[in-house]
Amino acid sequence: MGIEIEDDAVKMVFDDSGGHPRLARLLSSAAYKHREGKVTITKEDYLKGVDWLQEEDGGIDDFIRENVWMHVSELERKVLGFCSSKEGIKSAVIDSNNNSESNIHTTQVELSEFEPVEFGTLKEARQHLLATGVLETLDNQSIRAKGNLLREWIRNNDLTS
Repeated sequence: MGIEIEDDAVKMVFDDSGGHPRLARLLSSAAYKHREGKVTITKEDYLKGVDWLQEEDGGIDDFIRENVWMHVSELERKVLGFCSSKEGIKSAVIDSNNNSESNIHTTQVELSEFEPVEFGTLKEARQHLLATGVLETLDNQSIRAKGNLLREWIRNNDLTS
């Protein structure tokens, strides 16, 4: 017995997860649990699953904190804050927004098994986030945080913690 998933639900999983496999798996599992015994997972099942993960389980919040937020520097957090809208922001706006405080304090971030990476400017932080797939480039050459749920999380949370 196989389970089917509607095309709209598949698209939502990808758009919400930003293509991150582990988050896509978490979202798909929640949709599966909320399908109420049906053979086909619908958009409505998916939305119920996401709502459950956000409001009751906390799985999305945990995922973003543990897999993104705790691995980025202060400057990268600032860049992500700029890039949290659906429309994104032009790279030049970020690169020209380096205030003296950002240039004085060089921050380090440890990325699991990788060597610590130092960032002295918002431009360097932006470049690193693009290279690691946390940011994406849009057709109009704007950049934004990759994944609807990541962008929503950034807009709804304190970026300093």
